Amino acid sequence: MKALRVICDEGFGARRNIALTAAMAELHGEGRTPDTLRVYRYPRAVLLGRNQDVAAEIDRAECNARGIEIARRITGGGAIYMDRGVITWDLLISRRDAGGMHVLGGRVCGALAAALSRSGIAARFRAENDIVVGSRKLAGASGYSDGETLVYQGSLLVAPDLKAMAAALKLPSVADHVTSLAAGISPMPRESDVMALIISAIADALDRVPEQSGLIKEELNLEAALFGREYGRDDFIFSGEAKVAA
Repeated sequence: MKALRVICDEGFGARRNIALTAAMAELHGEGRTPDTLRVYRYPRAVLLGRNQDVAAEIDRAECNARGIEIARRITGGGAIYMDRGVITWDLLISRRDAGGMHVLGGRVCGALAAALSRSGIAARFRAENDIVVGSRKLAGASGYSDGETLVYQGSLLVAPDLKAMAAALKLPSVADHVTSLAAGISPMPRESDVMALIISAIADALDRVPEQSGLIKEELNLEAALFGREYGRDDFIFSGEAKVAA
């Protein structure tokens, strides 16, 4: 079986995490890095979709009061809330090996739902990219293509702050729409065990052998450049437009 490079880390700030995903995708597309699964976390943050208006989607004053970082994703879609109670993954894989985004999503989310079900929570895959318990979302994923590279990103709600989530996204409550491992499993598994479950499920879904590794210098250097030029800049975050740094 082919190897899958696996990187587990504590994550960076929200804007740096997004810049790093962009850097990893660029280097993978150039053939300079192998297929990779990164499993990590965010600080308290709201991630805007690529074309969303800040004022329409989030409560900026509430985010500032709660110390919630505001960032803008590479991709479209709606705003999402992240914190240390959410475990996130980025899968970078060649389009040829993935079989297409729809196929990849079914394989990855189906395998992860099955693994969670075996651990004691009644999780199931809901097409196209959700894992649910009953009707409430436990995990969600989405992807995009960058040349011959597919980037498939997902997040699993372990024990997020649902009140902060609702406040940041200007919602009265999110309890009817989302759930978490903390709400469904007792005692709660260790974070390291949850990360191991995600890695094992995704590697098995892809018929790959996971090989623990770390970020390379080229990824970190390109992340720093992209952060300074675009993803870390307030003009990009709050207007959707970035200016090249002098």
